[in-house]
This record gives sequence, structure tokens and C-alpha cells, in this order.
Amino acid sequence: MRETGRAHIRDGIAVVAPQDPDVLLVGEIRDQETAEIATHAALTGHLVLSTLHTNDAPGALIRLIDLGVAPFLVASTVEAVLAQRLVRVICKGCKERKGCVDCRGTGYRGRTGIYELLIMNDAIRSELPRARDVGELRALAEQAGMRSLAQDGMRLVGRERRQLMRCSESQGDSEGGSVR
Repeated sequence: MRETGRAHIRDGIAVVAPQDPDVLLVGEIRDQETAEIATHAALTGHLVLSTLHTNDAPGALIRLIDLGVAPFLVASTVEAVLAQRLVRVICKGCKERKGCVDCRGTGYRGRTGIYELLIMNDAIRSELPRARDVGELRALAEQAGMRSLAQDGMRLVGRERRQLMRCSESQGDSEGGSVR
């Protein structure tokens, strides 16, 4: 439901609630009231999907607490947080030379996403009420297998480098060198 005039999320939930939806999509959680309404909906069994502006996935947990949601409620209602960033893609038409018609001489064409998925687990849930630092939550999430935005970016760089090497090998690199 769009926020038009004085209409607000509270009014939207009041209209939608009698229909008993399984999933609620909240455009953005940016204030205490919206955070509390989304948390209450999650507590009553709804899957709540929303956006929240933070630097990374663990930061979303701290941001909800900063917005006034009790830490134990964040721990019991959040199932996962996905952080994403768009990064530029090196133009395939000019990987060997700088600039071409496809990229208008920029060296880049298009964007792709890098992601960080934090899946809540017992360790994070139990630490969350005491955590005051994103680093503590990040360490717990990484121990559970979360790949950071930086690590996902490096995965893309590695994949791109392997593709360049295969391309060089398939074209019979007469110099015998490798692509760096």
C-alpha cells in the first residue's frame, strides 16, 4: 500500500489484516512505528518482507534495535537478512583494450549484484540482546557460513578471471603468457 496523503502503514495493515494474508510486503522500514508494526505482524505468523537501509546484513539487526524494536523481538522474528550491492561489470567488448562502442568508452557495461545472506541461528539469536557491535554479529554469521559482500565480490572477480584465462587458452595464446 502506498503512502498517499495521510495514509500510513497502520491504515494499510488495518485494511489488509482481515484478509489474513500469509505474506506482507512493507516497502521500507524507516521509523519506529513501521518497525513495530512489521515485528507484530511477524509475531502473529505472517512472513514480512521489507527493505531497510544498512551497510550490511548484520547491521540490519542492530538497525531494528536502534529503531526501538526490543532485541528479544528482533531475535525471535527475523529469519534472514539479505544485503545487496550493485557493482559495475567490465565490458566484454573491450576487456583487452580500453573503451569501445558497446560501453561508450567507459570500460564498463551493465551491473551485477553482490550479496550477503545472514541466516539467523541459535548463536546469533542468543547473542543479539547483548550485542552492541555489528562486528560481533558478523563474526557469528561468518562462523555459520555467511559470505560477506567483499567475499562475494571477490568470488565474482575470480570467476571473471577464470573466464578470461579460458578465453585466452581457447584462442591459442601465442605468447605463452597468462592473463593477469
